[in-house]
Amino acid sequence: MIFGKRATFASIALFCASLTIAPAANAGQDAPATAAEQARQNSNLVVAAGLGSLAQVKEFLADGANVNATMNIVADDGVTPSMRNVTALMLASQTGRLEIVQTLLVAKADVSAKEGNGGTALMFASRFGHLEVAQALLAAKADVNARMNDGATALMLASQEGHPEVVQAFLAVKVELNAKRNDGATALILASQDNHLDVVRALIAAGADVNAKMSDGVTALMVSSWFGHLEIVQCLLAAGADLKAKRNDGATAYVAAMAGGHREIARLLKEAGAKD
Repeated sequence: MIFGKRATFASIALFCASLTIAPAANAGQDAPATAAEQARQNSNLVVAAGLGSLAQVKEFLADGANVNATMNIVADDGVTPSMRNVTALMLASQTGRLEIVQTLLVAKADVSAKEGNGGTALMFASRFGHLEVAQALLAAKADVNARMNDGATALMLASQEGHPEVVQAFLAVKVELNAKRNDGATALILASQDNHLDVVRALIAAGADVNAKMSDGVTALMVSSWFGHLEIVQCLLAAGADLKAKRNDGATAYVAAMAGGHREIARLLKEAGAKD
């Protein structure tokens, strides 16, 4: 019984440390002399951002590197997926390098740029819980409702990973609270699945639909019952979650709780009016 999946873009922190800055062929000159040198400068900028080197980011920008240059990153660990079209702003946002993010924004970095899976800099910051970076990107007009290829939004990523402060920052702007991923998952369903109580409470307080369904009929109450998240179940029940809602195969939250071996939750649901 699978209720949701992680966003498809991967962490690149695993192998940023293995990247190195390529030496410039025209060191000491004001600007790249050839297309190859320009490409080298562009790649160096992206790598410097990933490594967290503010001084080198400033240096490469001053030497003419394209602030919106992209590069493809391939992991050699056999686990981490390769990344396509990654920008310096994305890497700095993922690793929470606020000063580098601000420097890149001043240099007109594109906050709307997307990597191969549709992830934006704001999504990277959101998934890894970097509040100040997310706020800086929002101030630079990053689209809080942009979507990845699988339909995930920054709110969904912050909710799934359990970053309540980032979630609150999004709730303060015009975020699509009940947006659905391609499989129908909402931010509330994802937070409920991964047992992030503070996030669940914040989303409900903001008016999240507690009875939203995934494409297979799964609700937040069902997923929290299946995984045994008692406090989440209690929170959802208090917010009016539908005990009678059924998955496409007919299973209810009570059935999910029993199937998951969570008898305390099953008893709670029964006392609230659930049927066998």
